[in-house]
Amino acid sequence: EKSGSRGKKRKSITASPIIIEPKASSGIELDFDKLQAINGFINERCVAAQRTGDGSAYVPTPLNALPAIAQELSAFCGDLKEKRFLSFGAGADLRDSVFFANLLEMKVKAVEKDTFISKKARATYRDIQRLSLSDERIELMPEMDAFDLPWEGFDVVYLFYPLPVMEEPASARFNQKLSRKIRETSFRGILAILFT
Repeated sequence: EKSGSRGKKRKSITASPIIIEPKASSGIELDFDKLQAINGFINERCVAAQRTGDGSAYVPTPLNALPAIAQELSAFCGDLKEKRFLSFGAGADLRDSVFFANLLEMKVKAVEKDTFISKKARATYRDIQRLSLSDERIELMPEMDAFDLPWEGFDVVYLFYPLPVMEEPASARFNQKLSRKIRETSFRGILAILFT
C-alpha cells in the first residue's frame, strides 16, 4: 500500500493476471441450416496452412472449434448479439468473422496483415457482400497489423495461435508485441486466444 496525495492509503497496482469468472451459461443455440451454409461457404474458400511474409504460420481456426469458442465467449460475456469482435489475423476465408457475424450477430472487425492472405480475404469479402452474408456486420481491414489498431471499444479480441507451428523468432516477436499491447492498452474486454 502507498500513501496518496491526501494521506489516504491506496493499493499499488500490480501486473498480476485478472481472473474473470464465467457468467451463467446462456446455452446458445446455433441455427443448424445457417451453420451448414457457412461451413460450405468457408470450405469453398479455405487456404492451406502456410508460412507468411513475417515468418509466422498461417493456420486457420478449426471449423469444428467455432461453436465451442462461441459457447465459452457466451459464458463470459452473456448475450453476444451486437458485441464488438476483433478478429486478429482474420485469414483468407474470414471464417471466424463470418461465423460470429452471421450466427451470433456480432459486429466484427476482421484484421489481416499478410499481403497474400489479405488478397484472398478481399475476394472472400466481395463474396460476402455479393451473397449478403451479414456484410453490414463485418468490416475488413486487409494488410493491417492488429497490434497497430486500438483495442479499446471491443468486447472480444480473438486470435488463433498455432504455437507449435511457428518458428522461434516469429513466435518470440509475437509474444513481445502481445505483452507490450496488454501492458499499454486500456482494453477491458475479453482476450480470447485459442492455442493448438
